[in-house]
Amino acid sequence: MKNKEYDIFVNHTLYPSADSIFNTSLQPLDKIKDKCVYVLDTNALLVPYLTGTQSLIEIKKVFEKLKKQKRIIVPGQVAREFANNRPEKLKDTFQQLSRKQNGIQNFGIGKYPLLEEIDDYKKAIELEKEINEKLVQYRKSINSLVDKVKSWTWDDPVSLIYRQIFTTEIILDLTLEKEKIKEELDYGYLHKIPPGFKDDGKPDEGIGDLLIWLSILEIAKTKKDVVFISGDEKTDWYHRSEKQGLYPRFELVSEFRRFSDNKSFHIIRLSELLNLLGADDKVVKEVAFEERIVSSSNSDLMEFVRKAERA
Repeated sequence: MKNKEYDIFVNHTLYPSADSIFNTSLQPLDKIKDKCVYVLDTNALLVPYLTGTQSLIEIKKVFEKLKKQKRIIVPGQVAREFANNRPEKLKDTFQQLSRKQNGIQNFGIGKYPLLEEIDDYKKAIELEKEINEKLVQYRKSINSLVDKVKSWTWDDPVSLIYRQIFTTEIILDLTLEKEKIKEELDYGYLHKIPPGFKDDGKPDEGIGDLLIWLSILEIAKTKKDVVFISGDEKTDWYHRSEKQGLYPRFELVSEFRRFSDNKSFHIIRLSELLNLLGADDKVVKEVAFEERIVSSSNSDLMEFVRKAERA
């Protein structure tokens, strides 16, 4: 027996105007890239913690350019999620350095009196001495790096850049009608309405995606095209095939068009944004590489969780 609360007319809610379904048409990215608004997701803000200095510089240039053009937005929910996740990125760096620090061992071939007159043995002893002297310097450098990471508060390289760029006018913080949002969240979970219905097992019931989407819809009211910069390819954001996102869920596109007077909505990764706006190819490849690693790790984790739930 079906849940009595289930709305059998849910499709009328999702698509109130049936004729608009066949009239849906989105402008391609290259047509809107110079006039659309770019909205950043939390995972996009965390990627620079995995990349090198040159990539960080290029990302800064792109963000500064968009800020100057008043075409970049960080939803309030994204800022809050960044505050929660940023320490984890720094902890990862600290952990790797600490393990490296603790794992440094001096070389020692041992004493073999019978070999003392053999040239290869003498050479090995000399090299061992040189290596251990270098290891002392290496250990000091690692110790200094560990101390540097420990000293960071909100002045790590990424946070310093974000402090300059993400000023008050960049942040879109919604005034929340909490009870209404809870009702919308519950309705979305029951009827598998994107985004966020895949996160109903989280302690916060996955409200984050919904709050970000509500911010996007608020921007839609300004009648502007929006490109969402996100590496999240879950099925509550994307239609998927072969373990990859193909295109945004039609429910999202349709709702965005209703709010925006038929403007276009796209989702792309940070690496795609950099490529779209002419960043250096090496930087684009590095960022794309790190995104793939993060995406693969998240997919493995989600698969583990799903198997655990089934068990």
